[in-house]
Amino acid sequence: ICWKAMSQRSLLANDELFSFGKEAQFMYFVVAGQLVYYQGNNLATEVTKLEASHTFLGEESFCEQVLMLKWTHRGLLIARTLCEFVQLDAAVFCDIAQADSDMRGFFQIFGNLYCQTLLQQ
Repeated sequence: ICWKAMSQRSLLANDELFSFGKEAQFMYFVVAGQLVYYQGNNLATEVTKLEASHTFLGEESFCEQVLMLKWTHRGLLIARTLCEFVQLDAAVFCDIAQADSDMRGFFQIFGNLYCQTLLQQ
């Protein structure tokens, strides 16, 4: 998985990682820096007027639902500072997981538990 599905990426301050309505393709792991999430259909030019929904720092991850579901982003994510992160390609990850029966079984259980947790919130 690490060699085939993961890659490093950087963003400069104020660069956009994704925006509302875009199809999600990756899960992300923050290595360094600060990313700010604004829930809803906002433009990058409006962020100075908005309150952030969440700030992601080093050692946090996000967009894990793309590993289990077809997902469309529900907000805007912008780098507040220079950011380094690792992205996991969901399509490649799923191909690898489905090819191995042990992994497939594990991720089916994980996906069910994840969805149950979402429904309870």
